[in-house]
Amino acid sequence: MINNIIFFISSPLDNRDTDRFGFEILHRNGFNVEVWDFTEILNPERFKSYTPPDKSDFAKCRFFPKKKNVLIEIKKLPRNSFVACIINYDFRSYFIFKALSKYRIPYSLYSYNYPVFNVKKNKIINRILNITPQKLAAYLFNVTPSKYIGIRPASIVLALGGEFFLPTFSICKETKILWSHNFDYEIYLRIMKQSSKQDNKICVFLDQYFPFHPDALTRPLFAAEEYYPRLCSFFDHLEKNHGVRIVIAAHPRSQYETQKSLYGNRSIIRGKTAELIKESEFVILHDSASVNYPVLFRKPMIFITTNMLQQSRMGLIDFMAGLFDKKVLNIDQSYEIDLNRELIVNEVLYEEYKNKYIKKSGTDDTPAWQVFAEYLIMQNAISLQ
Repeated sequence: MINNIIFFISSPLDNRDTDRFGFEILHRNGFNVEVWDFTEILNPERFKSYTPPDKSDFAKCRFFPKKKNVLIEIKKLPRNSFVACIINYDFRSYFIFKALSKYRIPYSLYSYNYPVFNVKKNKIINRILNITPQKLAAYLFNVTPSKYIGIRPASIVLALGGEFFLPTFSICKETKILWSHNFDYEIYLRIMKQSSKQDNKICVFLDQYFPFHPDALTRPLFAAEEYYPRLCSFFDHLEKNHGVRIVIAAHPRSQYETQKSLYGNRSIIRGKTAELIKESEFVILHDSASVNYPVLFRKPMIFITTNMLQQSRMGLIDFMAGLFDKKVLNIDQSYEIDLNRELIVNEVLYEEYKNKYIKKSGTDDTPAWQVFAEYLIMQNAISLQ
């Protein structure tokens, strides 16, 4: 009988995570929920340098500073436990999956669908030239079938999205694939029920926090003093010449409270991206994963880049824009934009993107973690027969 679910995470828990990971849903279905935070072990750079702006106060969260502590506690897990892995399967986390396998603790993986972008050949050559022994070891680990290194397959894969490649490293024919939708879709459904009034003068910019993003704390893409003035200059032009008001939908891990001037006097709002997009006329972005929201709300999108972004993103912005038959505007070269053309939504391409990457056509709207809970409840019932 499974009634204890432990989430394994490798990034500090914030309020957004407690919502996305369905803690409340699992509680309502009779499951006890715990969180084991392995950030200090698996992501030491982030542990040292990053604190979430909306840190969760979830009471049942344990922190592990040493590998030996993890191994001791996994060994002690009772038989009614199930582990939901929100950690990457890689060389650093191998010892965790190895311990789960050794003590036969059932676990799940989850997999998002996201457009796959292949870098250009010259970029591949650069990557080959930059190979290190550590990178080679990591690659060999990732391509080695997990069964040959003592890893038992996952019991469940929560597949979030439409058509995509399932993880092959730790599944078998007995692994249950639970098809559901992207977590953003559940937020979309919730926001759609709320009353609001579209403001045709509001444009939302999807901030990606590039100079300060916690994934690049030790190797930022470029300096803030180079990035933000370019954006602000373009936004000034839009506001002056097209009569719009630009609002910044801050990245969920951003901390602009102490950096309010980076976007001039514009409103910077974190945690309300879906609400802002619903009420806007159109959206400006680079290649943000929050592209799901303008797709779902059917908002026009304008893709922008800079010379620096073109170098660092290796064509990703152009690739993303191409999925919607859009051209990317390089604001280092021109501000010229035909809003009448840009504010057209290609319904066919939007629906195609939704079906491929957000929600498979024909599936219902049951929350992903409710699907997960119902499957475990059914397995519990079978075990009692």
